[in-house]
Amino acid sequence: MAGVSLRMAFKRAATGFMVIALWLYGAAGLVVKGLGALGLLVTVHDLGSEQSGTRTALAALLVFPWWIYAIVLLAITGYTIWRFHQLTEVPRFSGTGTGGNEGSAPSSVSGPNLMLAMPGGNVFVPEAPGMQDKTGILLDAKVWNTGAPSVVTEWQLFVIPQNVTPVIAQLTKMPPVLRVEGAVNSFVALESESLERKTRTAPVADMPVDGRLLFYAPLKTAIVLSPETKLKLVAKDVYGKETTVSQRIGDWLHR
Repeated sequence: MAGVSLRMAFKRAATGFMVIALWLYGAAGLVVKGLGALGLLVTVHDLGSEQSGTRTALAALLVFPWWIYAIVLLAITGYTIWRFHQLTEVPRFSGTGTGGNEGSAPSSVSGPNLMLAMPGGNVFVPEAPGMQDKTGILLDAKVWNTGAPSVVTEWQLFVIPQNVTPVIAQLTKMPPVLRVEGAVNSFVALESESLERKTRTAPVADMPVDGRLLFYAPLKTAIVLSPETKLKLVAKDVYGKETTVSQRIGDWLHR
C-alpha cells in the first residue's frame, strides 16, 4: 500500500508540475512576443546604421529584469519535459477476459477483450505414417471480442490428463480435406473451416467467428479420451493478453 501511495503522490505532483509548466509556457509566449515587438520598434526607429540599430535593440532588451528571462527558460524546459512524457508514455489496457492482466487505462482507450467457447470436438488416431504415437484433436471453437478489434496472434492447446504430465498439443495447418474417424463421431473437415486461418489476418470483432482447430498431442489416444482429461484452449491478442477456455473430455462424452 505504501508503494501505491508513493506512486499516486508522485503522479499528482507530476500532473501539477505539468499544469504549471503549461501556464508558464503560455505566459512566456506573451513575454517573448512583447520583447520581439519592442526590439523591432527600436531597430526600425534607429535607422542610422545597421550596427547602431542592432546595439540599440540589444541594449533595450537587456534592461528587463533577470526573472523575465528565467520564466521563459523555465517554461520552455517544462514544456519540453511534458512533450517528452507524452511521446514516451505507453498506455496500459484493461480487460476482463479469462487469463487477462488487469491494468488501468485512459477512458478513451480500450484494449481487445477476446472471449472463447469450445462447444465440441473430436479425438482420433492419425493415419499418416509416423504419427501412431500421437493423438489428433479437432476442436470446434468460436471467438468474439468485446473490446478493440484484434487478430488472434497465437493458438495453444494444453492437454491435462489425470496423473499424467500435461503436454502442449501442436497446432497444425488444416489440409484441404481431412476425413476424421473419431470416438465421438465421424465427419469431414475442410481447410476453409480453419479458425486459425480466419482470425490470423482479419480482426475479430463482437460478431462470433467459429471454425475448427487441428492439434496433435504426444499422448496415447486412451489417455486423451479419459473422462477426467482436461483440454485448455488459449488465444492471444495483439498485445499478448491470453484468453482461455477449458473443457473436460467427459463432458463431451457425457460421462
